[in-house]
Amino acid sequence: MDCVPRLFIDCVISLIDELNEFQFLSNPLWRSIATTYKDKRQYFLLCLKPRPDQKYYYSLGLWSDADENLISYHSIEEVFRLDRRYARVYGVKLVDDTPGRPPFVCSHDEYKQLVKLFITQFTHEGVEYTEICYPTCDLLQEVHQKLYFSVIKLEFLSELSARFLSDQIQNNSHIHTIELKGDWPEDIKDPMENFMLRRVHRVLELGNSNFSFTLELIERVLNDWKSHSPPVDFYVVFRPSFHVLDLQRAMEVKVSDTTFMTRHGSAPDRHMNATYVGGLLCIF
Repeated sequence: MDCVPRLFIDCVISLIDELNEFQFLSNPLWRSIATTYKDKRQYFLLCLKPRPDQKYYYSLGLWSDADENLISYHSIEEVFRLDRRYARVYGVKLVDDTPGRPPFVCSHDEYKQLVKLFITQFTHEGVEYTEICYPTCDLLQEVHQKLYFSVIKLEFLSELSARFLSDQIQNNSHIHTIELKGDWPEDIKDPMENFMLRRVHRVLELGNSNFSFTLELIERVLNDWKSHSPPVDFYVVFRPSFHVLDLQRAMEVKVSDTTFMTRHGSAPDRHMNATYVGGLLCIF
């Protein structure tokens, strides 16, 4: 095993994962290597979170995908002392918001070093899940145009927030969830509209932000989805706020021949339906 390049083994294991059958490996040596490697391989979710009680200290948790037990470390060096042959970081969650997880404390400089290690080592290691959750401006500065995320939860803190979001939408094909809060500038609406028009498996949560998309835009987006051929299966949630005077009209939104808004009814289109909840138009 020690003589076999790790990345080459990765390719073999990826093929095994896709085929899901070991009999495709006829060579006994490769079969033994693949079986051993597959049995020992572990996956981890690496989480970081600024500690609210200490501005320049951060929490770090390394979590097993199988049992979600915390793997604790006392230094960055120990984090990366994992057996690189078997351990795989399957996701990076910058700013972990999960309650009840004990913290790992590192200094601000150590934290910046760790983020840089994410950027240089994990962007090419097959990381499947990346989330950034309401980061500070310091963290945005570190990852802007260097690391791309599948889940983005963002509050408007400065112009950097808008530049970061626009860059992610424009250049990141893996992004599937955006959750925003706070007062955002008007010029961010165009990138958000582009995100909505990507159609497939998108989640857009705007209930805690100042966004107020017009019904005309919603109709245009839904019509665009319906006009796509062949039909696209999607599950999209976005919550644009409406002025109270729009309530009646919001309850009667029509796109083509399909009614998408009734409080107690459902839409006949199997891909879309909508409901009015708590002052928000929720389109599913």
